[in-house]
Amino acid sequence: MARPEQVNVWAGLDVGKEDHFAEVLDDNGERIFARGVANDEAALEALLERAGQHGTVGLVIDQPGSIAQLTLAVAARRQVPVAYVPGLVMRRAADVCPGEAKTDKRDAFIIADGARLASYAGLVPVTRQSGKSINGESQSRRDNHQLKNAMFLAAFAALRDPASKAFYDRKRAEGKRHNAALICLARRRWDVILAMLRTCQPYQPARDARHTGLADAA
Repeated sequence: MARPEQVNVWAGLDVGKEDHFAEVLDDNGERIFARGVANDEAALEALLERAGQHGTVGLVIDQPGSIAQLTLAVAARRQVPVAYVPGLVMRRAADVCPGEAKTDKRDAFIIADGARLASYAGLVPVTRQSGKSINGESQSRRDNHQLKNAMFLAAFAALRDPASKAFYDRKRAEGKRHNAALICLARRRWDVILAMLRTCQPYQPARDARHTGLADAA
């Protein structure tokens, strides 16, 4: 299986029960192609085969449960690494696209692009899958070490903020060790920074996060 640091083609898959939608991006965030994909072994094979013609593929999904089992099995057979983007991260990332209606196409782009950018900062978890389920995470090693260290130290300093400390405590309660919980917080802050850059909005902690998508990550 390709190592995370070797991935240079990002296939974001918005997973559905019967059909999926895929956005495939290169390492610069440029679209290679986008297409609907049936939840069918041959269709998933064709997707990864076509994406693989452009480089080393990493598959990014938003659903690790039962409806993704066939996708995971195909990826495992083809030795394609898989990353999982949790729903909470998806909702936060969607806030950087104001005015755009929710669509499978948009969600697939957010999945692929968010993972690509976070990978550069060393903040994207890459899953270890058995072919039927996701059973663990490891951090990408293809990162910019200076940027990752800066985000890690910023997350550590942010523990003085009650909201950030509460998020860190939740991760510790889930069983994550200190450094892993800080990486989760760093990724959360990374999403906020991207939102600020893309929307040209300053960070405003006093505003309602339901409207900005920014205020819930100190």
